[in-house]
Amino acid sequence: MQVVTWNRVFLETDSPTQDIEKLFGIGPPKTKPGDVICILFGCSVPCILREHQDKEVGNYFEFIGEAFIYGKMDGEAVTEEALEKTKEFRLR
Repeated sequence: MQVVTWNRVFLETDSPTQDIEKLFGIGPPKTKPGDVICILFGCSVPCILREHQDKEVGNYFEFIGEAFIYGKMDGEAVTEEALEKTKEFRLR
């Protein structure tokens, strides 16, 4: 158990609206409030991303690390509804 949880932080989502499912799990130690939990196609686990704004290159996301999110592992998050909400963005 220590190998899996060592140097990880507990995550719990907070949403401004009540219609979004509350999520929890563990993630990288550099995770901060406001970071985004993201399902990247082709990635085996959910990821934590941080959005940045830059006047020269535009908005982009920084990869913080991988996470365990209860109920969203092994393709559980990929539903027809989720596919309709798919967005394209730039990682840096």
